[in-house]
Amino acid sequence: MDDDDIEERFDSLARDGWLHQAQVEYAFSLGRGISIAPGFQFSVADLDGNANSYKGYNLRVGLRCFTRSYRMNLTAAVGLNDYDRTHPIFDKTRDDWLYSLFGMFSISELLGNKSLSSTLIAGYRHRDSNIGFLKADTFLGGLTVGYKF
Repeated sequence: MDDDDIEERFDSLARDGWLHQAQVEYAFSLGRGISIAPGFQFSVADLDGNANSYKGYNLRVGLRCFTRSYRMNLTAAVGLNDYDRTHPIFDKTRDDWLYSLFGMFSISELLGNKSLSSTLIAGYRHRDSNIGFLKADTFLGGLTVGYKF
């Protein structure tokens, strides 16, 4: 992170470093073109500031549907980020619970045109922290339109 002024006052809040993640997922077929995919993700945020370093645990489940004309992927997840040290400003060791939903719907041959395609993306994440100041809601949305030459 460039130009992070907080670390000049509190070394333990430095955010520069590495985030390592490993994920395991397996898709179970529920029928032709439909699958459910549970998974687990483990994260280690190895940051210069110990109060911002954490180990993360995330459980997720995805539903995927595929046909010739469309693809849909819905994912729900819940996770915990367990921080290493006491936050110097709030005098607590931070713990964050994360809840998220993400969806993507893609369609080929948009409006009957074989060269057009489109994807709609929507997502939501809620971070519930034991430090009230750090609670957050994040929304994501997008729409793409593609043309194949």
